Formats: sequence, C-alpha cells, structure tokens
Amino acid sequence: MSRWLLRWHIGWLALLLPDASQLVPLARLLAWLTPRGPLRCYRGLSEQEIVRLVRNRLHRPWRMRGRRCLREALLCFHFLRLAGVPAEVHFGVFVRARGREFAHCWVVVSGRCVTSPPQDDYVLVHAHCGGSR
Repeated sequence: MSRWLLRWHIGWLALLLPDASQLVPLARLLAWLTPRGPLRCYRGLSEQEIVRLVRNRLHRPWRMRGRRCLREALLCFHFLRLAGVPAEVHFGVFVRARGREFAHCWVVVSGRCVTSPPQDDYVLVHAHCGGSR
C-alpha cells in the first residue's frame, strides 16, 4: 500500500510543482515542501527506493526541462523527509566555459549526495535542512 500511495503522491506533486515554482518564491516553496514530521505510511521505505521512484516519474519531463535538478531535488527532499530521512537541499553556483555562471541543486543525506551531484567546483549558496516553519 505505501509504495502505491507514494507513487500516486509523487505523481500529483510532480504535476503541480512546475506551476508552483513559477508562482511562488523559492523560500515559500521550500517551506511548503518541508513536512512538519514523517508520515507513518512512508516510514519503512528506503531512501534509495524513494529517489528511484521520483526519478522514474521524472524520466521524461515535458515541463521544467531547464530546471531538472530543481524539480528532482525538491521532490526527493519532500518525500525523503516524509519518510523520516534527514534530507537537505543544497543550492550551488559554479562557473562554466566562457565565464558563464550555472546554478545547480541536489539532495544530501548524512553528508552524501543522493541526487545529481555537482560535476564541477561550486560555491554553496544555501543549504535548506527544513528547520522550523
């Protein structure tokens, strides 16, 4: 039951997130996606399974293509926290060829990256650990 419910929950939030990310400032979106506590029905699921289910749902994005890392990181953060995993979303900036700046975000659990790690040297701009709302 919990896997089915999680797939359904991921699907609905994945549909709503592109519009929400356009209409709501990132700080408020992060606050909304930070659950007050874990859900009992998601407690037994592993972090690898949650990340896999989110990636499966997002494997062919038709919206937010240019911001794949944001969509993946926000969804993984939300569902990992619902499962009781102490996840953090990290936002970084790094410089690419010809001096162009590039932003990236990823999810960290216990000091290790569980979603798309940054490929280059970066400057960490913000780490959201989901403190009090």
